[in-house]
Amino acid sequence: MDAGCGGGADLACLAQRFEFTLKIVGAGRLVQIPGVEVRQEPWTLTKDVSFFQDLDIGVYPLPDEPWILGKIGFKTIQYMAVGVPCVVSGIGRNCEIVQDGVNGFLAHSDEEWHDCLARLLSDAALRCRLGLAGRRTVEERFAMQRYVPTYVDIFHKAAGELQGEILDLWAQQSAPALSVQMEVAQGTE
Repeated sequence: MDAGCGGGADLACLAQRFEFTLKIVGAGRLVQIPGVEVRQEPWTLTKDVSFFQDLDIGVYPLPDEPWILGKIGFKTIQYMAVGVPCVVSGIGRNCEIVQDGVNGFLAHSDEEWHDCLARLLSDAALRCRLGLAGRRTVEERFAMQRYVPTYVDIFHKAAGELQGEILDLWAQQSAPALSVQMEVAQGTE
């Protein structure tokens, strides 16, 4: 079983109870955890989606630091988009995306990380239920189809306003030229 990159739980303790491989993508450095089978791969754009699809559990640990509040929870959304149940830090946008126990798990402490991962590692039906609920969350709240009409409306409004501004500019710049042409035309008669 593959569990995505983790760090908040005692993975060595979990490895004594459950058979899993910790898959880490794009860490940039070697990660070794005694007692845990770790498989590392460099991140590539061409394999980005397949990295997520190959997981049984997605894990997104984040430090409790102010800069995290600026993150949008994209990795959480990516896990959910491919139907992978996830355990994520209960901080920032993750708290807006994940309904704890419904479409994923929010972990706030090492104990919660351990408990959530243990539940998912031991219960395939729970993994399936949370994965499907996560997928529905993405379809309902984050999928492009949901926002296309809004974007089209914004572009139409912007184009209409821009068209009005262009016509106003054209009229302002053309008016003196038109009056000059009219004066010239009047003077030649």
